[in-house]
Amino acid sequence: MHTILMQMSLLMLCGAVWRMFKPAGLDATQTRLVLTTVVYYLLLPALVLEVLWRADIGLQSVWYTLLGVASVVFSLLCMWLIGLVFRFKNARMGAMLLASAFPNVTYLGLPVLQQVFGTWANSVVIQMDLFATTPALFTLGSLLARHYGEEAPQQQKNWLAYFNAPPFWAAALAVALNLNGVKMPDWLAGSLHTLSAGVVPLMLFP
Repeated sequence: MHTILMQMSLLMLCGAVWRMFKPAGLDATQTRLVLTTVVYYLLLPALVLEVLWRADIGLQSVWYTLLGVASVVFSLLCMWLIGLVFRFKNARMGAMLLASAFPNVTYLGLPVLQQVFGTWANSVVIQMDLFATTPALFTLGSLLARHYGEEAPQQQKNWLAYFNAPPFWAAALAVALNLNGVKMPDWLAGSLHTLSAGVVPLMLFP
């Protein structure tokens, strides 16, 4: 575990050095935009497809979802009570609720859990993220942000639109292929593995 934490720290340090020296004139904002876009539209869907296609999906997936949602709700309740005790104002209360309850499951949790428990943990992480914490963020988290934040004069977005995204497309495809017993071709497995390996380092870097 110490090894993976040191590796993660080194990647974040590299990002800090990039921010200071701006190689090729690329500042942190430009670099972050490019890297996060590549990860979100290509590398993360590849990771989701690789993991969920070969995962053990069944009743335990429902338990993962319930556990993830219950953890979010419990964290919100605890922070809300702390906010009442210390009399947080609306903006601070909203920020603390969102920061304490909605974890960065894939980008930070994946390398740590994989190092501690092995590669089988990847399936748990992805399912907890896409089936529980991310949907909770897009629904409950959005409502909290709207309630405690300042209302901006903009067109309201249907919350279902948040799920019209590459990682969820990949998850739906992977689950369908998995449940129908379609075997993953070796050439595709190699390509997906190569792409998915870039998710964590690229997201930690900027």
